[in-house]
Amino acid sequence: MATLRARTVVDDNRQRVVVVESLAINREDGAPALWLFVRLEPIAVVIRDASGTQAFDTNAEPADLDKLLGNVEGLGALLEP
Repeated sequence: MATLRARTVVDDNRQRVVVVESLAINREDGAPALWLFVRLEPIAVVIRDASGTQAFDTNAEPADLDKLLGNVEGLGALLEP
């Protein structure tokens, strides 16, 4: 199952840019080896600047910021001034 996480990639006096990523880790046990499959992919970019906060998907289309805030733990804290 994928976990959503957020991390700040730009934070200066003009704007803050946060990337929301989907992290999926699958583990398979098989004698004599253990297989670990990890997939990390961006799903959205959130930009906060003087004009407000906007979210975009990976196709540069507007994304639902409220939905992201509800689904991504810690995103609200990263966007606070």
